[in-house]
Formats: sequence, C-alpha cells, structure tokens
Amino acid sequence: KGQPYLIESANGSTQYWAPKIDNWAFGLGVVLGTEDGFLLTMRGMLLLELPGPRIIITVNLKFIVPLPDLVPGVMDSSDLDVGIIGILDIDIGAGQITLGVMIDFEIASLISIQIPISVFFSWNDPSTWHFWIGTFQTPASANILGIVRGGGYFMIGGQAIQPFPPGGTGVLPGVAVAMGIFAAVVWGSESAGIYLKVAASANFGVSFSPQLFILGDVHLEGALHLLVVDISATGDFQLKAPNPVY
Repeated sequence: KGQPYLIESANGSTQYWAPKIDNWAFGLGVVLGTEDGFLLTMRGMLLLELPGPRIIITVNLKFIVPLPDLVPGVMDSSDLDVGIIGILDIDIGAGQITLGVMIDFEIASLISIQIPISVFFSWNDPSTWHFWIGTFQTPASANILGIVRGGGYFMIGGQAIQPFPPGGTGVLPGVAVAMGIFAAVVWGSESAGIYLKVAASANFGVSFSPQLFILGDVHLEGALHLLVVDISATGDFQLKAPNPVY
C-alpha cells in the first residue's frame, strides 16, 4: 500500500510483515523535490532482503505537482499510481532481474498517455527473457482531446507469444517479435447519435525458431451515424508466410 513500514493493516486483519528465523529485511525511503517543491518530485525506496539477497528499488516521479506532505511518522502514499512509476527487482537467489515502468501522464481535457514497460531476464535460464512496451492486455494508449484514441504494443522475447494475433488461437514460438497499433477518430457526438467514426488496427508478428514464421492482420472500419441512419464499411487483411504464403 505504498507504506512498507506498516507491520499490519489498521484493523489488524492483514499482516504485511512476519518474523522468520534467519531472515532479514532492511528499507530506506526518500522524498525529493526541486527547490520550488513543485516542478519535479520523487518518492522512492530501497529494500534489501536476506538471505537471497534480493534488492527491490521503487520510484514514483511526478511533474508540476506539490511536494508530498512531510509529517513525522506518516508517509504520504496518495497517488502512487500516477506519474512515472518504476520497480526494479534483482533476485539473486532466484537468478532473475525484473524491471517494470508505467508512464501515466495526463493534462485534463487535453491529453492522457499510459505506457507500460516490462523487462525480464533469468541468468539461470538465458532463453527466458522479454522486453515489452505494452502488451495485448495492457497496451500503451493515448487519448487526445477526446477525439483521437489510439495505442499499441511492442513485444520481443525468448518465450512464445500467445495468443497471436490478439483474440485468436495462434502462437509465435520464441524467439519472437510482435507489434501492433490501433487508432480511432470520432467527429461529432456519439451520445447525440450524430458522428463519423474511423478506426484501424494492425498486428504483425515474426517467429525465428524453429524456423521463420510471419503472421499479421489489418482491420479497417468506418461509420457515419445520423440518428437512425447508419452507413458503415469494414475490411480485413490477413497474412501468413513463408510456407505457404497466404
């Protein structure tokens, strides 16, 4: 809950930390800000768990917001899910490293952007790794003036990517690369029933093992809605290659 110094929840129903023989955890937190206490603020923490060892570093960056309140004995944990959120997990015992970043930026009534980033590598199993900017389930997304909505993803890794294309049953065996983009533009008012909408999406994937395999699709659609009258068109393009090419 962004307050790792708490042993248990306020009502005592949930225990956050429990003692265990020969196990230790150390934490160091920091709150930083630019001199004006407004342009850039940061809340971060370093955790060290032994044995393992395991090192966890968390950071929350915000722009153009006041510095969180500094009250003795109390940590301001509000709005930890907005701004730039980063978590670095180095687990020596498990032989793996994980980096997760979420960029969540919004200017009210103008633009909002969400970009999730994930990096994983296991040195015990070097074939288990990935670098993702967005995923099928949580794509990078943007909303501009409430008119243009879009997003996408880029995924590369040593494991299989599935399902691919999204919503299907196909599989891209690792090492594989998958990327996609989608966008929709709306002119008019959907709530009033008078609008023009154009949408497009595309997915493209390549697998390099055990042999080269390419899979992709493109979807286009448009609609003109005038109260009780609707005129629309759709189109789809699918690709499979290289043996056979379809």
